[in-house]
Amino acid sequence: MYFRALYAPTEYTTTSWTGRHHLERSAAIKCPTVLTHLAGSKKVQQALTTAKTLEHFLPHHPASTLASLRSTFAPQYDVHPGSEGLKLATDPSTAVNHVLKPQREGGGNNIYRTSIPTFLQSIPPSAYSGYILMELIKTPPDAKNTVLRSDGSVVSGNVISELGIFGACLWRRRERSPGLENVRIGLAGAGHTGMGLAGQQEPEILHNEGGGYLLRTKGKDSDEGGVAAGFSSLDSLILYE
Repeated sequence: MYFRALYAPTEYTTTSWTGRHHLERSAAIKCPTVLTHLAGSKKVQQALTTAKTLEHFLPHHPASTLASLRSTFAPQYDVHPGSEGLKLATDPSTAVNHVLKPQREGGGNNIYRTSIPTFLQSIPPSAYSGYILMELIKTPPDAKNTVLRSDGSVVSGNVISELGIFGACLWRRRERSPGLENVRIGLAGAGHTGMGLAGQQEPEILHNEGGGYLLRTKGKDSDEGGVAAGFSSLDSLILYE
């Protein structure tokens, strides 16, 4: 079952909450399951960059390996009152190097650079927890390419490319109690209690492999990057030493 909707808050009515709860409790294979869906949220991504979380998922690796891996992550911060992230976000001299991301798909929803302090002043502090602050990724200054846009125009100049890696994973969750098996994942939220969300189940990986890549290239001055929205174009990789 492939979810083409239920990614925006406005898509969750009382009826759709009930429908998704029913689907998550079923034995249907879901893409994504609610846990995978939540794993793609900005707050979970921010939590995954911390040293403590990385140690949890890679418990038998030396500290030097974990430090090397973390060095490839873009720094991400909470922006709750009193946090380091809020200080970076409200100071124009540091906000210019960051992007403020809400808990939803990025296209058209992010706030960039010097617009961040003004935006935060326009919302109540109680709403800050719905955002994370991420340091902007610095791209090579001399990257140039020629781009064919969706409107048929051809543009040449400095560009930024974004590489996304696809993967396919199929798993089921077995209860720890002998003789019991459960392959359902319940929906937490809106008054529902999810099965498997309290650590009472452990996953059994049935299939896990890479599925190729997608490279998007856009103009250096563009903050948005969607291909379908016309901001970027499909590209291919050239590997070199």
